[in-house]
Amino acid sequence: MFEREELEMLEPEAIRDLAQEELGKAIDGRIKDKGKIIDAFLSLQAGGDGGQAQEEAEQSGEQPSGNGDGGDSGQGDGELDTSKFVRGDDIVNKSERVWVQFSDGPGTDGHLPIQVAINGHAQNIPRNVPVHIAKAVLAVLNDAVQLIERSVDDGNGGFRTEVREVARFPYQLVDAPRDTA
Repeated sequence: MFEREELEMLEPEAIRDLAQEELGKAIDGRIKDKGKIIDAFLSLQAGGDGGQAQEEAEQSGEQPSGNGDGGDSGQGDGELDTSKFVRGDDIVNKSERVWVQFSDGPGTDGHLPIQVAINGHAQNIPRNVPVHIAKAVLAVLNDAVQLIERSVDDGNGGFRTEVREVARFPYQLVDAPRDTA
């Protein structure tokens, strides 16, 4: 269940998309006011028909615009064009895979599994054991970096702080375990 406060942080187009994706219902594209779009979403979420905002849009006589997102997808009738969407499980399940082993990370939770999600498809990746993961997942983890500070001698009897970027989830490529190859 989405609350008004959560919806107020989103752009109107995102609220329309959310209604289509999560509720399976379209918010009329003629509704332009963000507050009315939120009202319509909350009404649809509660099992209603979109409330007063939807009724006013129907009575306005204007033609709805495309898929209700303010753009024209060519679909019409409130249908969301999903042809450009990529499902997270398709990325994870259908892409090329590699064997890797992740090392423990710093801190008290550095031994816990690594949590990663791609387009809503989440995985927990164990550490210190070889795992067969999609290259797409590895690409996401390669983008995860952290800044490390260290003191180094400045050559004048003092120290200076040096900052560098390091991998948040260090790993190594490994051969497939013999029992799975």
